[in-house]
Amino acid sequence: MNYSSSDTVKAAKLLLKRLDVIEASIALKSINEVLREYQDKLERYVVDVVNGNMTAGEMSRAHKSLIKRLASEVYQEGMREGGVRDPESEMEDEDDEAIDDWTSDQTQYTLEFAKDCEAANDLKGDERKDKRDQLISRVDDWTTSLRTLGQKGYLSAKGNLPLTYDGDDGEESCDECQKYKGQRHRKSWWEKRELLSRPNTKYTCGRYKNCNHHFYDDDGDQVMD
Repeated sequence: MNYSSSDTVKAAKLLLKRLDVIEASIALKSINEVLREYQDKLERYVVDVVNGNMTAGEMSRAHKSLIKRLASEVYQEGMREGGVRDPESEMEDEDDEAIDDWTSDQTQYTLEFAKDCEAANDLKGDERKDKRDQLISRVDDWTTSLRTLGQKGYLSAKGNLPLTYDGDDGEESCDECQKYKGQRHRKSWWEKRELLSRPNTKYTCGRYKNCNHHFYDDDGDQVMD
């Protein structure tokens, strides 16, 4: 079978697209994967301190570092699951504040938890084992809190999805329509600049009924006039 050069180009583009999808799927995590990492590492810290292989201070510092790193990850994964394709570039002040508030709240308790683990090192035999198991069970509370942060990211995305301004150019197409045409920003970006409503004095055309530009979601569906 003979293939034209155009067929070869199409096949190459399709292959590259598939490779991009595969690479993206490998690179991306999920909320549950971030939670598993947090659970596994924190349980390991507990065991190390109870067994005397790690001090309370070392555990607290490691725990704080883990919290600070995974807080951003889980929030952004929540945003991604909520429909934001590139959460890192779409983060807004409200999102950063949610992460900072949660991180600040959690890190203040790490040393207390670590000291409880260190105290268990003084116990012997079954008593130490039972105390270790109790401490490991407390890890679930920390993990649940991290899950809540991820859910906040999801809700932020659902209530603030990216919108693209696009449509057909007609007689009423103005400079502002041309400027914003094809631009993609989260809903709040458009709102803060008072560009979302219709009619709208921010546009020379007024975005009256003869303006054929609208707001679309990432699936290409028109979601706002």
